[in-house]
Amino acid sequence: MAISTNSVIHYTRNFENIKGILSRQGFKLKYCIENMDLVTIPNNSYAVNMVSFCDIPLSEIKNHIDSYGSYGIGLTKNWAKAMGLNPVLYIEKESYLAKVYKAQFKIYSQLVKAEKSTDHLGDNLEAFIQFCKYVKPYEGPLKTGKINNENYRFYNEREWRYSLNESDLEGHDDVLKVTDFLKDKDGFNEKIGHFTLPFKYSDISYLIVGDESDIPELLKCINDNFEDKCTARELKVLSTRILTNNQICNDF
Repeated sequence: MAISTNSVIHYTRNFENIKGILSRQGFKLKYCIENMDLVTIPNNSYAVNMVSFCDIPLSEIKNHIDSYGSYGIGLTKNWAKAMGLNPVLYIEKESYLAKVYKAQFKIYSQLVKAEKSTDHLGDNLEAFIQFCKYVKPYEGPLKTGKINNENYRFYNEREWRYSLNESDLEGHDDVLKVTDFLKDKDGFNEKIGHFTLPFKYSDISYLIVGDESDIPELLKCINDNFEDKCTARELKVLSTRILTNNQICNDF
């Protein structure tokens, strides 16, 4: 049995979100809070612009669905690589790598906090910021969906992530202080909502819905958004890539 899929799958709790992704033929970026207390410095959380996926085999996906939703869209890994996605780096808090990372994070944080000029750091500072956006604790607290765990193993999520830097975001922040973000979550997400991660119908490997009652509406959404881009045969092939949450839980 494969320990990872040949697709990356984006899960969500809402059928409307799947229809929105299909109608845009792209994933909207939004800020998500990352808690790095365990591997950087105390009380350190920040909001990062991103789109998240995973490559957990469908036979092992039940716990992930409980956490992040039973609707999903899967894209091929060839698409993921071409678009610049990368697996998240999970760091164990007691490891040597965590100590090195923490030391470097502290140096840059102190420079920024002291409001000293960081111009001399140039590309090195920017590169470190981009690296930080792809780091996550191996384990830590999580409260979402049906999960309420003080020692949740993030490593099991097998996350692939996409994020833009500040220049790609045309001056909008690529990383935000959590205190600022929480004051106006919707406003900040709206500012970057027009930045999307695009795909074509041929990139789609799975479409996952809650149960069979969702399928007619999903088929209509597929036809409405892809009939001018696909042949009738290609539309039919795309419809065969639909799975239900019940199928996954019972048959895989």
